[in-house]
Amino acid sequence: MIKKSRWISSLLVFQLLCAPVPNILAVVTDNNIETTSVVEEDRQVFIDSHIDIANEVGLRLHVLPELIISEMAILSDWGNHDFVLNNNYFAMVDEEGTYKEYPSIEDSIEDFYININSNVIGVESLDDVIELIEDDAYKVLVSDVLTNYDLSYENDEVVEEPKEEASESDNSEESATDIENSESELIEDVIEEDIQENIEVVEEKEEVVQESSPKKLARVFIANDILNEKNTSYAARIRDYSFDIYTLPEELINAKKVANATSHKNSNFVITKEAETLNGKYSYLTLYGKDIGWIKTNALEPEVTISTKNVTYGAQIVAKNNTVDTLPYGLNGFKTLHRTSEFLGNNIVVTQEMVTRRGTFAYVYRYGKELGWVDINALSKEVINKRIKVNYAAKIVGVNNTIDTLPYGIEGFSTIGRSPDYKNVKVIVNEEATTSRGTFALISINGKEVGWIDKKGLEIETVLKTTNVNYAAKISTKNNTIDTLPYGVYNFKTIDRTSKYYNKNIVVSQEKETSRGTFALISISGKEIGWVDTNALSPEVITSTKGVHYAARIVTKNNSIDTLPYGVRGFTKIAASSQYYGTDIVATEEVVTVRGTFAKVYRYGKLLGWIDTRALNKETVSSTKKTSYTTIISKTGFTIDTLPYGISGFKNVAKSAQYLKQKVTVVEEKTTRRGTFALIKVNGKELGWLDTKAFGYTVFIDPGHGGSDPGATYYGVQEKKINLQVSLKLQKLLQNMGYNVIMLRTTDTSFDFKTERSKIANASGADIFVSVHHNAMPNNSTAHGIETYYYEYDPDYPSKINGAFHNDPQRILQSSKLANSIHNSLISSTKAYNRGVRRDTFAVLRETAIPAVLLELGYMSNRNELNKLTTDSYQNTLAQAIAKGIDNYFK
Repeated sequence: MIKKSRWISSLLVFQLLCAPVPNILAVVTDNNIETTSVVEEDRQVFIDSHIDIANEVGLRLHVLPELIISEMAILSDWGNHDFVLNNNYFAMVDEEGTYKEYPSIEDSIEDFYININSNVIGVESLDDVIELIEDDAYKVLVSDVLTNYDLSYENDEVVEEPKEEASESDNSEESATDIENSESELIEDVIEEDIQENIEVVEEKEEVVQESSPKKLARVFIANDILNEKNTSYAARIRDYSFDIYTLPEELINAKKVANATSHKNSNFVITKEAETLNGKYSYLTLYGKDIGWIKTNALEPEVTISTKNVTYGAQIVAKNNTVDTLPYGLNGFKTLHRTSEFLGNNIVVTQEMVTRRGTFAYVYRYGKELGWVDINALSKEVINKRIKVNYAAKIVGVNNTIDTLPYGIEGFSTIGRSPDYKNVKVIVNEEATTSRGTFALISINGKEVGWIDKKGLEIETVLKTTNVNYAAKISTKNNTIDTLPYGVYNFKTIDRTSKYYNKNIVVSQEKETSRGTFALISISGKEIGWVDTNALSPEVITSTKGVHYAARIVTKNNSIDTLPYGVRGFTKIAASSQYYGTDIVATEEVVTVRGTFAKVYRYGKLLGWIDTRALNKETVSSTKKTSYTTIISKTGFTIDTLPYGISGFKNVAKSAQYLKQKVTVVEEKTTRRGTFALIKVNGKELGWLDTKAFGYTVFIDPGHGGSDPGATYYGVQEKKINLQVSLKLQKLLQNMGYNVIMLRTTDTSFDFKTERSKIANASGADIFVSVHHNAMPNNSTAHGIETYYYEYDPDYPSKINGAFHNDPQRILQSSKLANSIHNSLISSTKAYNRGVRRDTFAVLRETAIPAVLLELGYMSNRNELNKLTTDSYQNTLAQAIAKGIDNYFK
């Protein structure tokens, strides 16, 4: 700070120096100040050359440029001293007493005014220099040079007024002392008047425009410099609107008014600087980062804390434009650390809230590290968005999860444990809560509730593998649960306990593996019960096995035919016994389980599956007779066995194909349900037992209709009659050809056409089935010709007794061959109109288990064709053509 007396004195000197008269300057030389004479032109050049620099540096240092020019002129002898060559205008010396050198005049000025106590040769302090300057000023004023000038302050210019020459008498009357006293009084008056004028200017806060031109006198007032200044950071608002805002503290030189306080009502400022002057304290206002200006500090109401409380909750940063600060925004000393845009969407934890006039601020942590204070409006507080009851098991596997009294982040939560303390501990989850942070699980251990943990810290019980199975077992424990899902799997519920079903037989249809173990889906009497740990079961096992060889017939409808004995692990159902009701099979193996005895059965040499032996009627001998006759083996596909085929213990010793066309002697016959078996000898040597059907193919002939069912009737002729006539002729022809023939009827007898005819045929052991019919077309007397049918599947007409074979591909193929062979022979022999081989779902074709055809030999509705059909000769032709077609089929 520059002392007031120094400002006044030096400025007064500047006024005197600017007067258009030669002046006497004080020059520092060694320890004395001498005066020298400088002409006005040199002085003017000096001032013009340095006034811009003085203005620039003075504004920066808050020093009047007139003061700078005055002191430069006085101390440098108007720039004539030698040290000026080194830009030293203030006679500044270093510690060794050598004049300093400066890079520029500005550096010289700054050094002088900043280092105010630097040495000047010949004086103890700057106050001494000031006294010298005042003394020089006095010398100038009392010197003779003022005799021709008068100082006045009109329009800030010096007015030169030549004085009238005094008469000798006047001069003689005034003594030298009187003149000196008069001049002394003059300078005192000038100084007093100047000081008074400047004090009044300051008090009135009058703005004065300084003119730096050396041709004008400066109108000067006392400039109050800044005593001290510091950086601050706090918020405030204006409470006293009588104050104004300036570019500098109000009373400083060059301070300019920028706004009225009333223009910023309710504005929240940030104070970034504070300064103190002789007139008081000032604060520097900024608004939204923009500089506003200086105002009296006592015009402001600073931000203060209203209340503080400790809290604990989570939140998410949702605003971009807020600040994160060292203190709640606006409190004294706060500093901005970050902007919320850096952490947008981040989860944080709030541990403290502070209320100020501006609002509520939260102290936040991020990833356990302090972040700072942020306006609560920039946060979205953690809330539970969804809460559901659940029930599942899990294992704690999180590395650094907390276990809390509430879902993490919910207001009031506190941490009561950490996941590493419970590593791999199995828990039950009873409830889930979802927040913006994630899903949290309420866990219990051994039935005791522990707390909430992030679901990501759990390894949830899940099904690792699912296997469809089929086995029987008994429930052998009392303390296991029966659940809606495997125990521990998400949302399982306990519905019963094994004690209720202890020692009961159950069937397992599916198994699921979890990390806890294997669980079985159980049923009782076909009703699904639930899931139970397989350790609570005693599965069905085979206790004994033996090889057997016997034939039997399936005689029940409620058993299953399975891939393994029923109940043994891995068994699956193939078919129901009802599908094979009445079917002959061969058993090759029997096993015993706790459930019963099961047989492994074959049909036509093809494995059918396992069936409970209680569903079988074993083959037995119903009659035996001794006999003796010779015959020829004419069919392949039969076995020669140690006992009649199917009798328990029978073994195969040969095949009929090995002895095809050979003569054999029959010495004994035994009858079983399957048929008649002959004990044969070849060349006198006993060979074994052979089905008598091997001695020739068996043809089952079905004369259509009969009894109460006449069939078509035209012109007094009933179809049933001519069907039987042709069939009897066919029987005789086939027998003569070596075929075994089975006639459904040989008289006018009734049989149900839907299933009875087929059932008899299926049980007969015949090789083929031939149904003989004649056709008719009502209201059409011209239709004629022969057509032959074999089976075509129609889902609208499902099989009633032949589910397994009605659509068997092999049977259909053989039926097609048989139909074509007979039809071609008929057309060739009779030359009748060829109506073709056709397919249909007639009952006798659908329910027959062997190759089957239905013949329509002509139209009874056509009078001419009917006359031919009733003749013996044409019937013989038809019978011979059918027999030839059958024989061709078997070749």
